[in-house]
Amino acid sequence: MSPTLAKRKLASSSLILADARQLAKTYWTLLAERALASPET
Repeated sequence: MSPTLAKRKLASSSLILADARQLAKTYWTLLAERALASPET
């Protein structure tokens, strides 16, 4: 595997990781807001 390809693979995987973190943050924010909004908890 060429170093350029390895770098590209690393970059794309870190991008995916950042995307997943952003998604998780949004998900937890929504969950927290819903939990705060619902009176039965």
